[in-house]
Amino acid sequence: MTLTLPLELYTDVQQIVKSGRRWISEADFVRHAVANEVDRWKREHLGSVPPGRS
Repeated sequence: MTLTLPLELYTDVQQIVKSGRRWISEADFVRHAVANEVDRWKREHLGSVPPGRS
């Protein structure tokens, strides 16, 4: 998967990763952010995700 971010958002991510020292890279930060959103979705929708498209 390729992800394109607006420059301002990418700059923010870089600064957070650099100062936070919690993530090893920008990609690691994005993986954690996506995982958190998927977990939030599942909590709000009784553990289910929409079926995939064929």
